Amino acid sequence: MDLVKREHKENKTLSTKFPNLPENYRQLIENTVECIWIYNINHKFFKYISPSIYKLRGLTVDEAINESLEDSLTPESLQKIKNAGLDRYPKFIAGDRSDNVICDVSEYQQYCKDGSIIDVEISTKLVIDKETGNIDVVGVSRDITKRKQQEEGLIKKLREQDDIIKVSNANSIEGISIPRVYLFGDFRVYGAGRTNPVKWRTLKAKELFAFICHKRCELIPKWEICEALWPEMHTEKIGSYLHTTIYKMKNDLLSSGINVEIKFSNNIYHCIMPTMYYDVSEFDDIIQNSYLPFDRIDEQLALDFRKAIIQYEKGYFAEDGYIWSSCYSEIYREKIHLIAIALARYYISLRNFMDAKHILLKMLDLDNLDEAAQELLLQIYIYQNDRSAFLTHYNKFQELLFDELGVLPKESIRILYDKFR
Repeated sequence: MDLVKREHKENKTLSTKFPNLPENYRQLIENTVECIWIYNINHKFFKYISPSIYKLRGLTVDEAINESLEDSLTPESLQKIKNAGLDRYPKFIAGDRSDNVICDVSEYQQYCKDGSIIDVEISTKLVIDKETGNIDVVGVSRDITKRKQQEEGLIKKLREQDDIIKVSNANSIEGISIPRVYLFGDFRVYGAGRTNPVKWRTLKAKELFAFICHKRCELIPKWEICEALWPEMHTEKIGSYLHTTIYKMKNDLLSSGINVEIKFSNNIYHCIMPTMYYDVSEFDDIIQNSYLPFDRIDEQLALDFRKAIIQYEKGYFAEDGYIWSSCYSEIYREKIHLIAIALARYYISLRNFMDAKHILLKMLDLDNLDEAAQELLLQIYIYQNDRSAFLTHYNKFQELLFDELGVLPKESIRILYDKFR
């Protein structure tokens, strides 16, 4: 233990740790803005911390060296760094020398001497001390508080713009004296000029009207409705269930001023619907009025695409999960993917990287395995020369792919990584 304490004390400066280090290199390291440090994993102490720790956190080198991880990191960041260690260190000890084990770039929050909290980006590399055989972590800590604030401000601004578009659309539609039907996200129906959606007595009444709106045609065979709503029920019982459900559905709609007339003849239901606004119809109009494969985007079309992405929310009947809508869900998922990628490329061509990232992150919220969106996002980090963000995102995506599918990123993404690292 005395040996560890003595080594701890002796290694506070570069001169004692690296006596042969050229003076110009020592000056460069000790005066850089980023804080450079070396941490001994085996005995859990800092072997070296550069003087720039004072600029970073207001601490002297002595204060920082005698500080524990619990004192320097917020509880969430402390747990995060421990989880990373539990994943990397055993693999390193076992001989794994892959990039995602040796190197890591992650964001944490640290306390300053005055009690404030800053966002830091910490780049680490695992190495073996040839003299002792111990494992060291060589790290570089960088203050990214201002960058995070700017990014959060821009993202907040973009979200506010999306909200303005959403509210503007809703207000313009509410003024129209026709009922409104929303099939994207949670299925919702509004009476003309109403702000509260129809309240359904039963889930089956809601699903029946959802199916009718999904079909958007006047004539629907009875068997098709029964098969959609009661796929596993015996035929002799379905008739009474369907009759009761139609009755409840019509009453629920009437309570919001929507009159739907349904007639039955020759095993076919004739659904006479009032004139209604459908969000999916507006979405389809945007797609149909665009140039496939969306390679002629201008400012107006970009705005239309932005509206469509906002309108799409989480997908076609995404919150309801009706089995009969699954096929169309995939069709609309592919459509939104195409216009989102096209819109992101349009923004990238204008060097409007923030809007491009905003669109891509929306798509990754829907599908984090979307390799096209992931690749474009990585390309943006290259254009911005943001190496740490690139490596962080690439490592997370690579880990996600391997955990979910047991595969590596596609070749074009791996080539990006090889070139940029």
